[in-house]
Amino acid sequence: MTQVDWHPYPKEKPEQLTSYLVTVRLPTVGSYRTVLFYAVRSPDLDMWGLDRSGSQGRVVAWAEIPDAYEPKEGEAEWMQPKLI
Repeated sequence: MTQVDWHPYPKEKPEQLTSYLVTVRLPTVGSYRTVLFYAVRSPDLDMWGLDRSGSQGRVVAWAEIPDAYEPKEGEAEWMQPKLI
């Protein structure tokens, strides 16, 4: 399993304007993970693009997006792209 280094938000804020893996907390249903872009600037939206009212939840932590899975050579050959 890939280790994810979570940063509490807003105590720690991302330095780059890009996409991050985030944990969003909704008071009524709990938490979920998703990918959001950090850079939205709008009077009605926070930096993550969520409604400032909190109706869409609040980001409570963020992390760098881990690298995509890459099978080792010879492993899962059905997953390897076929060149035509």
